[in-house]
Amino acid sequence: MSLTNKGLFDADETTPSRADGARADGARADGARADGGGPFPAAHAALAEQPAPPVAPAPLARGLFVKGALAAGAVVTLTGAAPLGLSAVAPEATTCKETVQDVLNSALTFEHLAMTFYHTALTTPAVVGGKGGSYSAANSLDASRIGGARSLAHLQTLLDQERQHAQFLIDYGATTTYKSFHFPAATFEGVGYTSHNGTFLWSLDRLETAFIGIYLAAVIRLGALNHSDLAVTAGRILGTECEHRALGRVIAGDDPVNNVTLEVSSFTCVGDAAKALNPYLTGRGFKGASAGATRQIAVPSQGEVSRVVGANVSTEI
Repeated sequence: MSLTNKGLFDADETTPSRADGARADGARADGARADGGGPFPAAHAALAEQPAPPVAPAPLARGLFVKGALAAGAVVTLTGAAPLGLSAVAPEATTCKETVQDVLNSALTFEHLAMTFYHTALTTPAVVGGKGGSYSAANSLDASRIGGARSLAHLQTLLDQERQHAQFLIDYGATTTYKSFHFPAATFEGVGYTSHNGTFLWSLDRLETAFIGIYLAAVIRLGALNHSDLAVTAGRILGTECEHRALGRVIAGDDPVNNVTLEVSSFTCVGDAAKALNPYLTGRGFKGASAGATRQIAVPSQGEVSRVVGANVSTEI
């Protein structure tokens, strides 16, 4: 059995969300639909259409079942090609080879990708208003552009948490050679919708889903390497990444916000993520509506992040 997100990665052009919380199809914030239908957008109905797993000849202990299900994994396409689904990988077909250092280094690379993504959005007038470039009283962010002060605060806190995740990994000895990243060409041209390929909210949803998959794979690999302390840390970061994806859907006005029962297991091994996210690392390979890439965007410094985050910092518990 493979826990995948087939359907969640498909663009749904029929029920776009709006950054101000309203829905173009008339859906209400309480989840009811103006057309009398259920609260779930059409794109997520695909979950119910997936074939049931074959019946096992004998009952499996729950621990063995979960281990096998997560090990099945998948490789996700985040470049904008259609369809944006997952290809299941048989658990016996792939054996992860990453060392502890490999896992930490990969995680740090993608935390820096996340930092660059959120910092660029928060300093781009087309996404958050203002003059862009830096945060100050004279050049304040425009909360109305992203859907209100609460949505703006969400983005600032997301950025701060990604910065803290990166610092945790560095404290554990992680390093990375990647100092800059690319995104689909239209990512920072406006807020967009989670259902509109290549836009900011679409990228947020896909990237956070990928980060969830990365940390799921990291928990499994670190546990297999008998580093339970690091596996627990990866699990704690994983929980926060799940919140990030949900908060992105809050900003988008998507109903329901918590639309998955089980988080998506996108990758069999942590190293698989580099293949799926390669266009973000190289600027080559974005396809379809996401074709083309932004300029090379440098990872923000601690000072640059602090200026943009302002008072919306997160406390480690």
